[in-house]
Amino acid sequence: MNRYLGYKLLPAADREHDPGRSLNKEKAIAHSEKLKILSILGIILAILAFVSVCLRLIVAESPRPPRHPPFLTLCGSTRAEALSHNCTFDVLSFAWMPPACHDPELCEEFCSVSVSRTEVEEGKVEKVYTPREYEELQCVFSWRKVHRAVSKGAPVDGFSGDKGYSEYCGALLVERVGRPNEDSVHADNTAHQAFSTELKFPHCGVENFVRNHSH
Repeated sequence: MNRYLGYKLLPAADREHDPGRSLNKEKAIAHSEKLKILSILGIILAILAFVSVCLRLIVAESPRPPRHPPFLTLCGSTRAEALSHNCTFDVLSFAWMPPACHDPELCEEFCSVSVSRTEVEEGKVEKVYTPREYEELQCVFSWRKVHRAVSKGAPVDGFSGDKGYSEYCGALLVERVGRPNEDSVHADNTAHQAFSTELKFPHCGVENFVRNHSH
């Protein structure tokens, strides 16, 4: 261009300036920043997932506190099964009891009455015949056993905590107040009447007592 026309040549850098190219460069930088952020987030998520898996494995392998089922344990249905389950013959209930439901102190007090107990304590006899006094004592001591168990937070066995047995005992003892009538538990009761007591294998659990007394 003629110098006399007043035009000046622009610097090479200015001549090469392109607005479109600058915009593409800014987009590329922004895209690169997004990729970096996404990469960092991916790494963080991977670390969190790994930590979560490790915690689950640790919790799964760590011992958990025992959860008490409705019935803590059973003694089976035979003497051999009861012994294999570490059960003890309970003279008071005339039943094989799991250790948690056996009250040795109360049984000892119950057996303080002069009774031949050597063979009975072995739990081999499936049925015995006892006088009325024994039946009444069994009722009273069974009630005491329930009260002692509840006060100590111990489980109650299915025999002592049975609602039907409690009602039977109540009716039996009420008969002592008056003469037996045709509606009594033992209308034909005599001073020498024998009561049959059969061998039992009750379950042992607090929930059984609660369920029986909630109706």
